[in-house]
Amino acid sequence: MRFKKSVTLVLKTLLVTMTVLAIATPSLAADGTQIGFVVEANDPQAVLMSPVPLAQKWSARSLGLASTRIEKLSKKIQSTLTALKNEGAVRIVSSRKRITNEEGKKWKGYISKPGELVFKAYDSRGSIMSSTVVVPKSRYGMAAQTLGLTETECNLGGFNLFDISSWFGHSCEVAKPKPAEFLRAFAWQQHLQDDEMPIINTINSHWMEIEACLSSNLSYTVEKGYFDCPSDTTYFGPSRFLVREQQKYAGYEFTFKPGTQQATLTYLPPDYQSYADELK
Repeated sequence: MRFKKSVTLVLKTLLVTMTVLAIATPSLAADGTQIGFVVEANDPQAVLMSPVPLAQKWSARSLGLASTRIEKLSKKIQSTLTALKNEGAVRIVSSRKRITNEEGKKWKGYISKPGELVFKAYDSRGSIMSSTVVVPKSRYGMAAQTLGLTETECNLGGFNLFDISSWFGHSCEVAKPKPAEFLRAFAWQQHLQDDEMPIINTINSHWMEIEACLSSNLSYTVEKGYFDCPSDTTYFGPSRFLVREQQKYAGYEFTFKPGTQQATLTYLPPDYQSYADELK
């Protein structure tokens, strides 16, 4: 999983370069204040990488699919336990493969114990039989790690009057997340793996077109959701585009102060339901 670029750095680098090329001298209003600039209403890095809300409302379809996938993964874990029991294992100690601190921070709040699930199987003499990675490869990725066992150490044989070790232990049971918890992890994973450049390029382009229009004191309109600056022929040519757009990775909204040459850009958070819709 690749690390995300700094959204702010990418935006600012492109904007500075384009601004130098496009707008040499800022315009001034009658009172001497600068005009022709777009002001950010919020922090792009914080908004575009905002976490999946705990109270996120998921579609019935997504919740149903998540429930089905959880059961499928649960059966894989249970089948691994059954196979180990058939090979003579009586006790399981579960753990997680270690991951980097940086990777762990990404999943804080989504997975209680991130890392691939590992079972160490012990026979009746207390000897280690095997160490098995459970569900090592899953198309659900990190979301599959929301499943595990209810206990770190458990018995496969259940209670046995003639086996003292079974008297005080716990039976091995699969711990399953709620469908909404599974979806949060899945949607977050899809967002981390997504390409941020399409929406960033869109915002950059519109930002520069607006600044070129406003700083040149050109006439523009905002009607039916579109910004229209037909007289901008010096830098970008006639400009017309949506003032609000939502993509999966993030969105934007430009607002304009009536009677002025000023605009505000508000970054919109990711559309996590769209990411959840990618669950198959």
